[in-house]
Amino acid sequence: MTSRSDVLDGSDRPTPSVPRAGPSFGDFFEDARRSLLPHLRRTVGAGADDVFQDALLIAFQRWDEVREMDHPMAWTRIVATRLAGRRRDRDRRRPLLESLVVRPVDDALATLDHDLLPALAALRPELADAFRFTQLEDLDIHAAAERLGVADGTVKTWVHRSRRHLAAHATGLAGRWVCEEVASPASLERALTERGHVAHIDDAMVCLVDRPVRWELHLGHGRYQLFTDDGETMDQGGVQLGATVLSLTSVATSQTVGGVRTPVTPGSDPGVSTHRFELDGDRLRLHLLTTDISPTNGVPDHVYREVYFDDIVYRWAGPRADVGNVPLG
Repeated sequence: MTSRSDVLDGSDRPTPSVPRAGPSFGDFFEDARRSLLPHLRRTVGAGADDVFQDALLIAFQRWDEVREMDHPMAWTRIVATRLAGRRRDRDRRRPLLESLVVRPVDDALATLDHDLLPALAALRPELADAFRFTQLEDLDIHAAAERLGVADGTVKTWVHRSRRHLAAHATGLAGRWVCEEVASPASLERALTERGHVAHIDDAMVCLVDRPVRWELHLGHGRYQLFTDDGETMDQGGVQLGATVLSLTSVATSQTVGGVRTPVTPGSDPGVSTHRFELDGDRLRLHLLTTDISPTNGVPDHVYREVYFDDIVYRWAGPRADVGNVPLG
């Protein structure tokens, strides 16, 4: 009787299948440099090289996945196109940010981008009128005050508030932002440990969440609200916007008694935190700079601010919802 080993000998033995290896990243990079980069230089212009480098970096970071795609170059071109769009958006917003934030309040605003017209229409009438008279019609404060029938100081306040509200639209910050990562008791405990706050874990966790959630940050019209995606308010208050810095004036929404957090009627003003912001298209990062907000449950406020905001990626998720009647002072 012939055994299977006798039949499958020599040239008759089947060759084991070997998975097809994708291109090396070095070869892919050279192909992209020859095909994708010239395309970007024709369509993007001055920023083409930066867009190309950013797109290839993303491809490199996900190379194990990208190399198995049927058309990795087409995927990378789509990534580059999206990056170029975000770059154009930032370039378009930059003059508006400079005109609304950097220039003095009584310096006339020469032009107003059409994207800001809906935001101007959404302001309270007195704020919108003060902005139009002083920034678009070039009236001085006193002339605007006479037309509005109020004191000069009132007009200055209205102009200041209108510019603060409109600045969020100039930077692209206005809207609803949702955290990319889900926060859970385990992930929050890990975040506190990694940031060196082990000593505060027990007290801080009482004031955080006991279930998986995503943080949602709503910004607009001089206000902010941070809450969970299932509706629990974590923080809210007023916003002051600088060229690269957000100042958040927190309004108390809860108090901790006996280690238990309970809601309170908004109205008190516990302090201000400042955050440097980085906006990259539809992604927002905040980096804590300072806070003078009082401790909660014996835990310094920067511990909570780091968990909620510091270097956490938020993605734009559309126009903001109503953030409620937060006193602006």
